[in-house]
Amino acid sequence: MLAPAGVPSMNLAELKPGQSGIIQSIDDSDPFLSRLAELGFVPGESVSVLRRAPLGDPLEVRVMDSSMCIRAEQARRILMQES
Repeated sequence: MLAPAGVPSMNLAELKPGQSGIIQSIDDSDPFLSRLAELGFVPGESVSVLRRAPLGDPLEVRVMDSSMCIRAEQARRILMQES
């Protein structure tokens, strides 16, 4: 899971509340992440971090006008480009 040359990348778990990014790639070897792809987590789609739980996990995100909570463990497997 590498970013294209010259494009700074990070994972979704690194974004702070109020930040957003564009999905570059998703580790589809995880069945949960494959399910997220069905819900709109696809390359090129914008994702915003709305908030985090008090201990930082899970995080609430917005994608395609829907908000959902995902665990930081799965969020680390979603490669992002900050927008």
